[in-house]
Amino acid sequence: MDVVLPDFIDNVHKTLSQSLKDEIKPGSKISIAAACFSIYAYQELQNELKNIDELLNELQN
Repeated sequence: MDVVLPDFIDNVHKTLSQSLKDEIKPGSKISIAAACFSIYAYQELQNELKNIDELLNELQN
């Protein structure tokens, strides 16, 4: 049996923003557990976030 390991995000060869862009699909529901989701993060992902159904910041609820 082959074991598939998750990608390693080192922000050099693979970035978190690129990983999210690859995974966010229209109709996605996204939950973020971070102290802040900066305007820079939103700007980087705004095209992908336009098509999602829900975005929650778990630390603000």
